Amino acid sequence: MSNERKARIGGLTFLFTGWMPKTQEQENLPMFFVSDGEADIRVNIKSVFDIAYPAGKKPDFESPYLRCYCCENETHRFYRRDWEETGRDYAHVIYRNDLPNTLELQICESRLSWSFQQILSCIGIEELLLRHDRAVLHSSWIEREGKAILFSGRSGIGKSTQAALWEKFRNAPVRNGDRTLLRSIDGIEYACGLPYAGTSGICTNTAAPIRAIVMLDQGRENQLRRLPELASVKRLLSQMPVPKWNPEMIGRALDVASRVAAAVPVYELICLPEESAVKILEDALR
Repeated sequence: MSNERKARIGGLTFLFTGWMPKTQEQENLPMFFVSDGEADIRVNIKSVFDIAYPAGKKPDFESPYLRCYCCENETHRFYRRDWEETGRDYAHVIYRNDLPNTLELQICESRLSWSFQQILSCIGIEELLLRHDRAVLHSSWIEREGKAILFSGRSGIGKSTQAALWEKFRNAPVRNGDRTLLRSIDGIEYACGLPYAGTSGICTNTAAPIRAIVMLDQGRENQLRRLPELASVKRLLSQMPVPKWNPEMIGRALDVASRVAAAVPVYELICLPEESAVKILEDALR
């Protein structure tokens, strides 16, 4: 069906035009839909029968399911299930270098059950946000006395567990269970909701000033230390999804990580999955 939709994420208005998927019940993006505001980023979606590569050119970047071609005035990304000769392409994204906030997404509608969540992944929302000095951090975050506390670290380290402990023992609601958008408003660093929930299923369209960011690790007893600024930058960068083939985006992510580390305390918490981990952090934040 042909339609248009607007969504506001981290203060940016995304305008989606052209082919639209049917909104699925479990999706989180609809809570970010709006009807007002000028578009900051425009995404035109086309349903096509087949997808073709730039003729006679080798990819500038290649991974198991993504190929990237940097042409004179355009960047092309192709998403695929496998790279065998009979493999099936299902998405092609075209970025024009002179119009960085306008892009075209071509999809093979019949080859995938499309949702808005998959559209966000294909257009590289993390990169689009970086262009506007915002970054995504893999983290769960809770709101405590009007401030955000973020728990970050490698997959499976216990981000959702620590957030849930704060909700259980300190009545601090979990605002997002998987990712957080980092944004500066009038010189204050904010945590903002994103339409991703991960395995927790928790997603809200809210924002709060950041009180602290906690980098998690596991151990036999609770230990907490505040990280120096340089170490904070490195740890933040390690949990930011950044297109590694794009030096400009790496630089922008470094800028955001440096800005946040200079303004917000970043802690390393080696912790147990129990209330004692809540208390040691709570005492430090006092």
